[in-house]
Amino acid sequence: MDLEELKSETLRIMQKLEIDRRPNCKNDGTVGIRQKVELDNTGMPAAFNLVYGVNDLVEPHNPSLLCYKNPYVGLNTRAMSAWLRPEQENSTYLIEIHGMIIHELTHYYQYTEDPFNKEYIQYNPYSQNYEAYVSQRCELEAHSVQGYYLMEKENPERLAQLMKYNMIPRVIELLVNFMSSKKNLPIVFPV
Repeated sequence: MDLEELKSETLRIMQKLEIDRRPNCKNDGTVGIRQKVELDNTGMPAAFNLVYGVNDLVEPHNPSLLCYKNPYVGLNTRAMSAWLRPEQENSTYLIEIHGMIIHELTHYYQYTEDPFNKEYIQYNPYSQNYEAYVSQRCELEAHSVQGYYLMEKENPERLAQLMKYNMIPRVIELLVNFMSSKKNLPIVFPV
């Protein structure tokens, strides 16, 4: 899959999960993929980033007007290698990379009250703050979109069963639990 296909997948899944999209995306610069070596030592394979400079953010504290001028998904060295040479990777790892990019694209598209919230909780595997981290609306949405994508690839029958609930908040919780189990992290929501 190329970036345009992943963007379409992200938007399709966000719509299915009733996750609001920023209304001003059409005024953004072109989102890209770049290597971000700073991620190599963090254990994080990907992150949504902006190139900061004069006029790179428009209306950053007004979610209805917010737009990004130089947005990109940053990948660590291993993930970037897989992105650039997909023919040299196994399909399972490529699906994981695509899922990570979809997670970060969800952050890019999200309608959020304050994308630069100083109270945002960064995930720290050493402080065991996963539940607090993933319970933030922005992370809950991104993890659920990623979980939907991965479950659709790995177990479409189970996903179809989940979607029959017709209770999107509960489906989102179950998709986050699915992502937690894939990462060997604690289940966040009651089963």
